[in-house]
Amino acid sequence: MKNIITILIAFFGLLSITVYSQSNNPYNQSPLEDDWTLPSYVQKNANGGLYWVDSVPDAYNVLVTWRQLNPSDDVYDFSLLDYAVSLNVPFFIRIWASDTTHCPRWLRIKHPAIPIMFNDGGINDSLYWDLLGPIGPGTISNSRFYAMWDSDFDTEFKEFLLALKAKNYFSNSNIKFMYCPGGWRYNEWNLGGMVNEIIAQTNISPTNFITWFEGHLDDYADATNGYPEKMMFTGYGRLEHPASYGSNANWFFAANDTSNGSNLLTEYAVSIGMSVREGAQEYFNASADQHNWGAPSVAIDNISYQTINDNHPLHNNPLKNTGTENEGFCDPNMLQGGVCSYYHLKMSTLKAMQLRVNWLNARNEYVDTLPQLYQYFRLTANKNVQTSPDAWAALRQSYDPTWSSIPPIPILNSTLWVHRVTLPFRNWEKWLTQREVSPNGNVVPVYQLESATTFDYYNFKAMEALRTDMVNGSNYMYFDVDSNFIQGGVNDVQIKITYLDNFAGNWGIEYDAVGTQAYKSSPQITNLNDNTWKTITININDAIFTDRQAGGMDFRIYNGGASDISVRFVRVIKTANPTTNINNIEKISPISIYPNPSNSILNIESNSPIAEVIITNSLGQIVYKNSSNTKNVNISDLTNGVYFISLKVISDMKIYTLKFIKTD
Repeated sequence: MKNIITILIAFFGLLSITVYSQSNNPYNQSPLEDDWTLPSYVQKNANGGLYWVDSVPDAYNVLVTWRQLNPSDDVYDFSLLDYAVSLNVPFFIRIWASDTTHCPRWLRIKHPAIPIMFNDGGINDSLYWDLLGPIGPGTISNSRFYAMWDSDFDTEFKEFLLALKAKNYFSNSNIKFMYCPGGWRYNEWNLGGMVNEIIAQTNISPTNFITWFEGHLDDYADATNGYPEKMMFTGYGRLEHPASYGSNANWFFAANDTSNGSNLLTEYAVSIGMSVREGAQEYFNASADQHNWGAPSVAIDNISYQTINDNHPLHNNPLKNTGTENEGFCDPNMLQGGVCSYYHLKMSTLKAMQLRVNWLNARNEYVDTLPQLYQYFRLTANKNVQTSPDAWAALRQSYDPTWSSIPPIPILNSTLWVHRVTLPFRNWEKWLTQREVSPNGNVVPVYQLESATTFDYYNFKAMEALRTDMVNGSNYMYFDVDSNFIQGGVNDVQIKITYLDNFAGNWGIEYDAVGTQAYKSSPQITNLNDNTWKTITININDAIFTDRQAGGMDFRIYNGGASDISVRFVRVIKTANPTTNINNIEKISPISIYPNPSNSILNIESNSPIAEVIITNSLGQIVYKNSSNTKNVNISDLTNGVYFISLKVISDMKIYTLKFIKTD
């Protein structure tokens, strides 16, 4: 039963605890344990939300086929799309265009030599519905596909895309995006799974295929008439699994770059301004290293952390779209038997949020059953570090299962194998990071998922919490708030912590506060020792978060010194609107530094001349000072580690401090 305890603290404001009994097995997590609330000022961004969900009209599905839109040679009928536009509701488009059922009948008559390929999955004759109503039976796929790279097919489809371009649909703000390419079942592109059939039916070389494919994407981008970000490429957002290519290593290397884990088809789509969709986010532990997504992993002390580059082309433009489909849960025909639990739905959604996904496909029953979770996604989607109401870290440890079933040879080199398989991946982090800080801030992963499902066997069973390590002298868990989220000023924030109440005693947080209080204590939380997972909310009105704690951190959880504490989720929330709060306007620095991390030259960009540059180490010692050269700094002589560069701007004589990392 829910039990809310509210304590009024004169200086710190309201401290509240929401308590729910639950098993320690992550599989049995309950939505009552988590707190997804946001301040009332938070409003949904128009370019983001749930798509393909009937009960939430963020983006309806409009499905049409090439046959419907191009019924006769050189005759086009766009009345279905015109009707969808006339409804004046947001929607996304799928145009199926390679199955013989989806392509115009005249195409086969005019070009009888176009090769036909067969794909697995069998015939699907189910009735299909979308915003336009029932499309009719047999329209999903008959598993017979035209070879789209055939020159005759390519010429005819290019003409169709030019006709689509002439309609100028994509300038309409209600059209959020369109899946592309139009090939295969559901507009999904999986080159590795097609290679054997491609070779058997057409014998095209991998080089020629890639050349055609890039031109095909060019045609799609051109069809938007200047809105390429509304074309959402549906291929892999990461390196494909080498096993899917079988013995066709030359095809694998033509489409993938093993040196950095990139999928070259996705890389090309991003380079021409397209958006990208990830089609298998249900396997949330398998998305730990996605260079194409601006989400590579970095190894620190034999632990991998996935870092998100907010300056990546997919993330630095609010008009861009990143999508994912998490609809496979609770379906007995999918995911090795249809695993269905709050834990899986929550984790796949959090993974999407960590990857900065702004469009999420979920089933109606998910949204209806878990409205708080999916409303949280809707309200925070497509917010950047400066406009986001919160920053968070899911504390966990897992392995990326993508490469688990194959040896490191002959396709996968040993370096890539070691990096992607043997190193554990720590946490999911969105503008809030947890890091090991010696000697008193090292943690231990705990509470491994207990599940006998086949899905969890393939997804790997993560440990879904971290705890302090008192026996080895570590009573703290350290966190760093992104300096672009909060740094400086006097900030009102909430810190929500989901933890296990399994010991008798007090604990709290220590945070970087106004003045000289780098380790100011919060009110103490008194445990009940009832072995339940709980979410605590601590209100703070004097946080500055200027990285003054050990290791350049901003706050730490202190277990109280009597027993270890286990934590699985931490969230920092701005209680005032970041677009109007004067503190946050001031902290949006008029200067920037790059590259960061850096091993030699650190460049400085500023809208105003800089009077002085000072660099200090994590102990506060000055290691560099200069008032003549304020454009760049040579840091090659510095030892590796965390540093702070303070820049005095002449226009307002304010000092802005940014954190950077010196590497080899």
